[in-house]
Amino acid sequence: MILKIVAKTNTDLSQLQGTVNQLKNENISTQKQIADLENKIEYLENQTRRNNIVIYGVPEDDRETWEATEIKATDIIKNYIKVDISGADVERAHRIGKKVDNEERPIIVRFVNYKYKERILKCAKNLAGTRFAVTENFSARILQQRKLLKPYLMEAKKAGKRAHLKYNKLIIEGKPPNVRLSEECTYMDTIDVHGVAESEFSDKRLCCGVWAPALDSGLQHCSKLCMSI
Repeated sequence: MILKIVAKTNTDLSQLQGTVNQLKNENISTQKQIADLENKIEYLENQTRRNNIVIYGVPEDDRETWEATEIKATDIIKNYIKVDISGADVERAHRIGKKVDNEERPIIVRFVNYKYKERILKCAKNLAGTRFAVTENFSARILQQRKLLKPYLMEAKKAGKRAHLKYNKLIIEGKPPNVRLSEECTYMDTIDVHGVAESEFSDKRLCCGVWAPALDSGLQHCSKLCMSI
């Protein structure tokens, strides 16, 4: 009698464990689908910003109109960045954020053609020594990824290497750097690895809930992720 009860209990436990494993697999699949959708939304959002630049350091007048803002932006592009454009090349220009006394808000400029943005970014070095600065217009998520990469960018430049940020990736000497796992990670989450040697990352995990900026989308890591540059 006891043996039958034990056998039945073991069978029930086995079935329960099978159900738990199935739910875990379904959860992982759902999380992956959500991550894929988030990546697609992120891509589409940044595509809408593709023709934009952001100009910093432009004095702001009280009750400044959007027409005045556009004229200021166009003037800086022509006279400081040294790119010849006209008002017809600008789809719109406006200040970003809420007005605060004694502070100048950045100006976001959207061009009718992506090529204008590219020309301006290539000539942005002409702003050296001025009060102005110009950057691309990225989503908050991409900006956070780029922020995480800045220390590695500076380290590479100090080492005398050619380095720059391209979208949400760090490029050193014409290619992304090698990445290795940090042993200090505290949060673990299973990931799929794309574009990285399987021998290096097979059955391993990255961590801490921040989307990996140095690798392809879909990977995760924390700020302690190590790079070999």
